[in-house]
Amino acid sequence: MRLRLPVALRLLWGLLLLALAASPLLALVLVVVALVLLFPRPRREFGRPSVTLRGEAVRSYSEKLIADWFFRNEVRYVYEHPAFDRRGSVISHPDFYLPDYGLYVEYWGLAGTERSYDRTMSWKATQYRKNGVGVVSLYPSDLANLNAVLGSKLARSLLIM
Repeated sequence: MRLRLPVALRLLWGLLLLALAASPLLALVLVVVALVLLFPRPRREFGRPSVTLRGEAVRSYSEKLIADWFFRNEVRYVYEHPAFDRRGSVISHPDFYLPDYGLYVEYWGLAGTERSYDRTMSWKATQYRKNGVGVVSLYPSDLANLNAVLGSKLARSLLIM
């Protein structure tokens, strides 16, 4: 009994046999190209969506931990409120905005893992500085002791402002 393969796979098989007859290297290249086309690399996920104690959907479990810290400590926040430059154009949507303090909190969850993420992070930090936007930066290592770290960073930022 002969298996019925989709037309595309039969064509690919035929090309592979022809390439193998011509050159093993050409056959290998064809196999690699076919694998890349058939099984593209999945887009990197930025954590799993979670729901805060306040009942709000956030993009990652880490952001949930931060939002829950604000909730437990009765710190009002707005999730992903835009930050503006001096002309009124949107720079970005930092993770949290603390309206009672005029301060943003940005969680850099992928810092040091991807060059493009680090470039974006650097660009945002420069824009915030240039435009006088107050930002507290948090990193994955801060989550282990969020009470002490976030409290201390907020206090230090409020003293500087």
